[in-house]
Amino acid sequence: MNYNWDWGVLIREPYFEWLVSGFLWTISVSIAAWVLAFSLGSVVGIARTTDSKILRGIGTCYVETFRNVPPLTSEFLTIFKNSSLALTIGVLETTAQARQIEEYTFQGFEAFTAATLMYIVVTSTVMLLMKSIAGRVRIPGMISLGAK
Repeated sequence: MNYNWDWGVLIREPYFEWLVSGFLWTISVSIAAWVLAFSLGSVVGIARTTDSKILRGIGTCYVETFRNVPPLTSEFLTIFKNSSLALTIGVLETTAQARQIEEYTFQGFEAFTAATLMYIVVTSTVMLLMKSIAGRVRIPGMISLGAK
């Protein structure tokens, strides 16, 4: 097999624009998913602390349902919420754009390496941001010493 490496394909038009567009869609879908998850989590969390037995029961039922889901099913649900699933409904996010670049140029290694690096940058940024936020809102005595 004789593969011709061409990293320059990533900065040529229209491929660079495709990667940027896909990256922006990935960020947009991820932020929307986070807002939805935060909102639902807040409602369930508040419901579990109210005086209403009905609301507390609904909140507890929701939490216990997901707490008792088998690991394989839980992993499926986690994957189901990933932004790359958005490509099935026509959103050309990072993975879909990398696939499109590969189809047009036959430079799949370069396209998917770029997509992987984009995901690593986003994930690392979110991890650092959440670590900073967790440190600021930490309640002394409520977090294990191993989590520091």
